[in-house]
Amino acid sequence: ANGGGGEAEGSGVGVGVVDRVKGQGLRGGPVNVGAAGRDPEHFFNLSTELYWNLRLLFQTGGIDLSRLPQDIYDRLSGELTAMKFKYNSQGKLQLAPKDEMKKGLGRLPDFADALALAFAPPVPEPQPFVLRAR
Repeated sequence: ANGGGGEAEGSGVGVGVVDRVKGQGLRGGPVNVGAAGRDPEHFFNLSTELYWNLRLLFQTGGIDLSRLPQDIYDRLSGELTAMKFKYNSQGKLQLAPKDEMKKGLGRLPDFADALALAFAPPVPEPQPFVLRAR
């Protein structure tokens, strides 16, 4: 999330990260990137939506990686350029499967995933359910 928060993939190995974030008293929480995103009409899942939003941030100058150490920059830019989008049979934008990216990169795009989660929009606070009389 922007503004000092952070999100972590909330299933699998990300569970430990979420617990650690909470234990440190930091803002942030779990994100299920395989779940539906905020715009399910256009995006296959949240992962696709997060990467598309990250793409838009780069296009508009909202992210600048030039101050990163060269080895981190090279790895991250390699991972980001390996991201491929396509439209599925339902007309939704979908990110190529991780196993395809792993074949091309020789590893999973962990740095790119971390960046996409770091710039994930904040999840709105749940609102209490209130029954109103008619």
